[in-house]
Formats: sequence, structure tokens, C-alpha cells
Amino acid sequence: MSEPVDPTPFEPFMPPSVRALIAEARAGRGAAVAWLRGDPGTSYALLRHRPVALPAEQLGWLVGMGMFGDGSDTIAHVMDWERAVEPAPFVLSAFAAGLRAGVPTTKRQWKYVERVAAMATPPDDLCEVLPIGLASDQALARGAALRLAQKLGVRAREPIARAREGADKKAQKRLDEALAALGGEAAPALPETKASGLLARLLDAWAETRDRAIEPAIARLGAEAARQRGVLKAKSKGELEGAWLALAARKDPGDVDRLLGTPWPGAWKTALVRVEALARFGPDPRIATALPEIETQYDSLGSSPFHLRAKYVAARHGGPKRSDAAAALLAEASGDTRPPVDVDAVWRAFRSEPSDERRQVLADALLTVGDPRGEYIALATAIAEERADASAHKRAAQLLDAHVDAWTGPLPGAKRSSRQFERGFLASVYLKTRAPQLLASVDAPEWCTVEELHLEAADYLGYHGPALDQLLGKAVSLQTLVLYSFGVEQLVKELTGSYPRITALGERSSMPEEKLSAFPSLRLVGTSVHWYPPDQALALGARLGLDVVLLFGVQKLAPALEELSTGRVPEARFVLGGPTAFVEPTHEGWCARVLRDEPRADLVFGRGRYEKGDLTRHLAALAAAGKTEVTVTLPRLGAGDAKEEAEAFRGARVRTDGRPLRLWKV
Repeated sequence: MSEPVDPTPFEPFMPPSVRALIAEARAGRGAAVAWLRGDPGTSYALLRHRPVALPAEQLGWLVGMGMFGDGSDTIAHVMDWERAVEPAPFVLSAFAAGLRAGVPTTKRQWKYVERVAAMATPPDDLCEVLPIGLASDQALARGAALRLAQKLGVRAREPIARAREGADKKAQKRLDEALAALGGEAAPALPETKASGLLARLLDAWAETRDRAIEPAIARLGAEAARQRGVLKAKSKGELEGAWLALAARKDPGDVDRLLGTPWPGAWKTALVRVEALARFGPDPRIATALPEIETQYDSLGSSPFHLRAKYVAARHGGPKRSDAAAALLAEASGDTRPPVDVDAVWRAFRSEPSDERRQVLADALLTVGDPRGEYIALATAIAEERADASAHKRAAQLLDAHVDAWTGPLPGAKRSSRQFERGFLASVYLKTRAPQLLASVDAPEWCTVEELHLEAADYLGYHGPALDQLLGKAVSLQTLVLYSFGVEQLVKELTGSYPRITALGERSSMPEEKLSAFPSLRLVGTSVHWYPPDQALALGARLGLDVVLLFGVQKLAPALEELSTGRVPEARFVLGGPTAFVEPTHEGWCARVLRDEPRADLVFGRGRYEKGDLTRHLAALAAAGKTEVTVTLPRLGAGDAKEEAEAFRGARVRTDGRPLRLWKV
């Protein structure tokens, strides 16, 4: 429903016919009496039912003023439904008058005005108020105002340029971005540096020669510029598109990597606008390389115009070699970059021994040739060492989302959600595959960094012996092996070697204890109460000399804690309640991590639904066992009821910023 709107602030801007209509209504006469009283729905009733025929100018002003009290998009919807084209320009004039008079807008009013502006040519007075929307603190308003400015084109440029002269610093920045999107001058260009000057000359040489010898230096200089300038930031999709187009309008070669690396929109029509902006750049091999990959994101039947244009633009930026680039320029580029490296040789060295030192050498080599994996390794390393800011986290997530399939490689049947990367490389994965496919993958280089493998047989686990035997010998980082399918008895007959790298082993059935001697370095064994009750599991751990026993399906914590206190295993992890056999790499519900001889313990909630009262029972069991320093981690729940329950126990400390416990990590 609409709210009453006072027409007084609008009067200085009203045309005479509208001012006369309002005067009549105040005297209790005419077609605007009900509107002036603020009767609910009057503005859109005038549009829909037309009880009194009003000229387009008067009708448009009443409706436009009424929009300031419309908390929904009812008015814009009715105008669209009734095809009220004639009053549309006057609706926009009334909106402009309200902004000039300082009348507060509703939350989504700019968006509704954008719908009205699509029905008719916007009047000049709408151009005058666009800077108000472009400088707004509301992302919705900025996005709609920017799209309106783009629709108005040159007409919008002068009012925006005038408005920025007296604006504060924040508003000036936003207006500058709008001017850039319109093709006008934005903020002063970034100062030219030696690197940016070299990049420009390399691109000029590329335009003439298409010599691929130039590409590595262009890629490196572009990647360095992108890291220095940072990722594009926006609070909404509309604002992001506006910022992207504003940046593209500057046509700065140093921004190309930022533009290509920004997540592309889901709609192909919006993506087509970006492609048109890239078409205005000079020939650039980075654009020629990136567009074919970007094309794969759009596969709808109607997206053929996007693909045709993208292919044309990519071809214009690339093409076959025409001539050799100047030797002096190549020498300068070589001297300004790091010494040439054999990236393949660096990869081979890393895969043979994936140490932290070689990881850094590889990252540097990949950065030199402009490979995005190099940037991701550097960012992921900084994140792991807790020296990265929010923008680094966001950029790393963008890179991983774009390249996760390529960086996972040919590992068969990998569950997408299970793939965990650490310091730039695949570290943990859950495979559901058949024996032939696993055997075919054992030489894949991606195996070199996998530390934790969860394997489920899509056929029969006993068939996987030869493949697993080879993999355990070749995967140089593999430390944790978790088997999910039945047939382990047959499997262990095929595992005839010794596998000292494996320190954590889990299997959902019952592996013969004598076969565990094939894993001489075991420190953790995970199983379930279906096969081993707590006393038997802890006794097994004692016989094997384990540091940790991981037990799934524990229904009562107190008896399990009592068994731990009388045994010889230093640490136990109990997944409480739920299924008696483990089924996922992460636990569902609560997990207790308990140190036998210390008062410390952890309660971590993994995933699933939190049941009120569970935490109270678990804390009581820990307190009875002498665990007086309990940390409760709620990575997915927030504070809520669980925090209240934890605070009822002295010694319990709540964390809401932690992560789920890595159950299989020793």
C-alpha cells in the first residue's frame, strides 16, 4: 500500500497544470482529491482504472510523486502492465523534482524508476539528478543510476562532471567511475612507470608482429600490475558491472588482467557488454587467450550472439605471426624480467619432492610466465601463514573457483565438494571410482601433493589392490588413507608391500590386525563402534602403539571417556551419535577430542542440525571425567543456544570463528 505524499516540496518544480490540479484538490475539488488525502492505492488506481481522464502530464506527476510513498514496485508494475507510455516521462520528471527537493526515496525506488525509464525517452531533468543516485551509499541506487546514465549517454555526462566539482572525496570517486563508464575522463590516470611503459611498447609490438616471443613478458607485467592495483570490489552485481565498465573505459593495459580475472556475470547478455568493452582495447594476447576459456561458462541455446562476438574479438586480439619483434625490445623485456626459467623442469623437481622451498620456486616460475597458478600459490601460502587480508582471501577463492577442475587433474571420480587445497595444491580428495580408472591415474602429477585420500569403490574394493599398491608407492605426500567400501579382506591380500608414509588409516569394515603391519608408521586408526566398541578400539590402539584412536558412532560419551582414562592411548576422537560407520571426510554433529592425561578437551560441531541439550550432556560427561578446560568450536552455528549451554559450565570457552576438526590429521 502507498503512504500519503506531501506535494509541497515538489511545487517549485511543478508545471502550471499540475500546480493548478493540486490547488483544486486542496479546495476539495477535482480528480486529485483522493490522491491528496493519501488514500491507499490511489496512484496506481489512477493508472489502472482511469476513473477520471487526466492529461498525461497531470497523471504522470501524480504517479511520480506517489512513488515516493510506494514501498513495493506496485506503481512501476502497473505502468508496465497498462503500457502507460504517455505519462512515463512526467513520472520521471516528478521523481527528479522530489530528489532536487530532498524528498527521501524508498529502498528500491531507483530500481523502479529504471523500469519506467525503459518505457520512454528520459527527460533532461532526470539527467540533472543522476549524480545523487551515483553517489548514494545504497548499492541498489548506484547500480540503477549507472545503468540510467549509460542509457542517457552523452546527455548524462555534463551534469555528472558538474556535480563532482563540489562533492566530497568518496562521492568524487563514485562519480569518476560513472564518467569513465560513459567514456569521459575519470580520475587522473595512474602515473606511468618503467614497467607500464614497457608493457605498452610490448603491446604495440604485438599489434604489428603477433610474435609469441613477446607473450611471456606481457603476461608477467600484466599480472604484476593486477596484483599491485588489487581486485575490483562492489557490494552488488549491478555495482560490480558499473565498476568493471568504468575500469574498461580507461583502456589501460595494466587493468586487463584485473578485468579478465573478475568473476564474469551469469547472464550472457551482460557478458556480451563486457566483450564489447574489451573489443575497444588494442590487440592483446591476454584477451585472445582468455576469451575462449570464458566462453565455456555460457552454454544456453540463446547465447550464440555472445559466442560469435567473443570469437571475433579473440581473433582480432590474436592471430598468426606476421614478423619477428625487434631484437632490442625482446632484449629489454628479457632484461627487465627475471631470468628465463624452464617451467617444466621446475615442475618435475617439485613433483619429485614437493617441499615448501620448491613450492616457492615453482610459484615464482609460474608468475614469471603469467600462469594464474603462480598467483594462487602465493596467495594460498600467505593465507596459510595468516598474513593475508580479506582481498587476498577473495582473490584466492576466485582463482580456485575458476581453475579447480584443471588443477585437480585427471583424478577419477573426485567429489567436487571434497577437494581441499592447501598452500596452492590439492591436499585432500574423496574419490568414488572403479579399479581400472584408478589404475590409469596413478602416474598423474596431481597425486604428488595429495596428503589425504578417501577412496570409495564404485565396483568392489577388492579389485583395487594393484592400483592402490602402485599409488601408495608413488604418491610421495600421501599420509592418510580412508577406505569406504566392503571388500577390505580381499584388498589387503593384494597389498604385499610396506607403506611407511601412511600415518593415518581408516576403514569401515574390519581389517585383519595382522595386516596392519604393512603400515609401520601408523599413528592414527579410525573405525566405528559397529566393529570395535570403545574398549576394543582403544585396546587395539594400545597394541599398535598409536597416538590417536578415531571412533565413529559413539552414543554415550561418559563410558568412552572412562575407557580412555584407563588405557594407554594418549588421545581419542569420538564422533558422537549419528551413524555407526563413517561416511564422509568431515563429521556430522559433535566430535570430542580428548587428551587422556590433560584437563584439556575440544568439542567441535561439524555439520548437520544442532539439537538443543546435546552440548549440555557432552560437557557434563567431560566435567565428570576431570576435563576442566573445554573449548567449544561452532564453525557453522554461531552463538545461539549452544553458546548459552556452554557458558553454564565453568571452564568452557566458546569459539564461533573456528573450523571443523580435521578428523584424520595427526
